[in-house]
Amino acid sequence: MVSEIREPRYPWLIFGDGLQGQLINEKRDVDTDGTEVVMLRFRPTRPLRQKYKIARTEVDEEMTITKKYPAEFLIQASEDPRYPAKILVCNYLGQETKLSSRQCDLLYDIRGLKKTNVSLKAQLAYMHENYKKMTSEVPEYASSWQKIQKAMTPKRDREEDELQRNPVYGSAYPTGRGGE
Repeated sequence: MVSEIREPRYPWLIFGDGLQGQLINEKRDVDTDGTEVVMLRFRPTRPLRQKYKIARTEVDEEMTITKKYPAEFLIQASEDPRYPAKILVCNYLGQETKLSSRQCDLLYDIRGLKKTNVSLKAQLAYMHENYKKMTSEVPEYASSWQKIQKAMTPKRDREEDELQRNPVYGSAYPTGRGGE
């Protein structure tokens, strides 16, 4: 019978919709898709049981429930050993609440920044590897750089540069040498 269920005591597990339960234990794990999850075992309060219509068959012999939630949603609310409390920003069903919507926005931003960070680290490693090759194989990179520079320079400018460097072959421009 539901009336025989003992009411919870500390430590409290407070859900994002304000309902509570007594936290028995928590176990962190990694889900199959790589996300961190936390398995929470808790004893629900009467209001929690009533709102979500938790049947007697959903609780074990100790009147506790074990459910999996995203680990990012669990926050340590109180460090006081006499009155410990944790906040789970989603509701009992794991659905978003007003409290969790802000948390979710921040989590999405953090995930995006983590992906950007991984990408930047990969680019940095690639550039570092190229730098090592470039410094160890200077003649190869110098000749390839000259080829790139030659390909990128317009032909007219290259001819003028060649004439400036080699006045012996004649020039369309006066260089100030010889009988001009």
